[in-house]
Amino acid sequence: MYGTTQDPTATINTKISFTCDAGVTGSYDIDVSNLTPNTLYYVWAYATNTDITEYGQEASFRTTALPQLTTTPVTDFFATSAVLGGNITNAGNPAYHERGVVYSSTTQNPTLTNSVKSIISGSGTGNFSDNVTGLSQNTMYYFRAYATGTAGTVYGATESFTTPTGIDLIDISASGPEYTWSNTTSVLTINTGANISITTNGVTTARRIVVNGTASITLYNVVITTSQSPIFLNNGANLTLTLVGTNVLVAGDNFAGINVPADATLTINGTGILGTTGGSRGAGIGGGGGSNGEQGGAGAAGSNGANSTCNIFGWQSYDGTPGKEGGTGTIGGEGGACGRVTINGGTVTATGGDKAAGIGGGGGGNGGKGGTGGKGGNGGNAVACLFACGKNGQNGGPGGAGGAGGAGGAGGRIIINNSSAIITAKGNDGADNIGPGAGGDGGAGGAYGNNGASSACGYSHNGNQGDQGALGDAGAKGAAGTTIQ
Repeated sequence: MYGTTQDPTATINTKISFTCDAGVTGSYDIDVSNLTPNTLYYVWAYATNTDITEYGQEASFRTTALPQLTTTPVTDFFATSAVLGGNITNAGNPAYHERGVVYSSTTQNPTLTNSVKSIISGSGTGNFSDNVTGLSQNTMYYFRAYATGTAGTVYGATESFTTPTGIDLIDISASGPEYTWSNTTSVLTINTGANISITTNGVTTARRIVVNGTASITLYNVVITTSQSPIFLNNGANLTLTLVGTNVLVAGDNFAGINVPADATLTINGTGILGTTGGSRGAGIGGGGGSNGEQGGAGAAGSNGANSTCNIFGWQSYDGTPGKEGGTGTIGGEGGACGRVTINGGTVTATGGDKAAGIGGGGGGNGGKGGTGGKGGNGGNAVACLFACGKNGQNGGPGGAGGAGGAGGAGGRIIINNSSAIITAKGNDGADNIGPGAGGDGGAGGAYGNNGASSACGYSHNGNQGDQGALGDAGAKGAAGTTIQ
């Protein structure tokens, strides 16, 4: 008789019986199956004759229990390594004595007997992981967590990943099947369909990455400081960027840290760190900056008045002509619009340059300065003439008006998964932290033209200086995008 209650006569207990000849003595045992794991059972031997049932002394035992665990999907993997692990939710009874992961590139259900084992030290419940090295590049691997106890080995569900092709941006010198390298421009161009892992091992480089089409890049301790965009998505590109380690991107003026134009898409995954800073008017992530307007041309100088010829009255000298107005400065360029940016993981800090968003539109360019007004012409002199007077100098030309500032770049569509990503975004000089860039400043008015001088005769007069040119209008803020957090 056995069961989970201490009353041998309880109806919920299970009775197992067999017949024997009357009066037979000796020991006996019976195999029992289908017991509940990790459960306390009570047991009694019994014997029954025609009149009565007698029970032996109570005994008890607890059944063992296998550990319970899950396999953690891989998020950090490089060309030849990956962080693999699992989560133990029940240590079992007795508790497991070994845990780890098994992985294979040839079998979809790896076990301790048909695959590579990586033992991960520790005990109890909770997450565990290990950095598995020595993997082959561009290879699909299957893996699952395991735990072994007295009752046996239990496995989590099978997960898979594909190792990318690995590139050291510091040492690269030739092209490959998934990328093109230019020694002339120091640009690594990622081809459509590529799955690339890139590192600089924490060393700073000015080499840049350009993405065409749809591609996947794993950044692993990449540090780039350059005069343009460290990572530049061309029109229509669709990049999935996985962060591993600590990565730093710093752009030059008018460029974004990661350039994502209006028709491009960027998705950021992983658990690593990314700090990206735009140059002046460039977003940390998003659009580049608009170019500044050109200065207006200088106004033409007025012509001097002609001197008189020798004449007793000297009335043949002439006034100078006024200077011409300076040209208007040109309009500043519009800031670059941001495309679609989705951040699912990692710790991302994005800082925009002047008038640019942290994540979003670039800043508009400043309007060009107005041109300088032309100098007024001098009055003509009376030459060697009795009772004759020279003529008046003329006014200088006004300065040209400054050009209008360019509009800021549109904010794009930004999606942030706050449950798995930590985001810090900072816009500057009127730009949103996440959203559109600010418009550029209007150009300064041009300087006034100098006045023309009078003739030497005391009865003639100097011209006046021209007026300062008008300040150009400030550019408008970019169109608001859509932000989902």
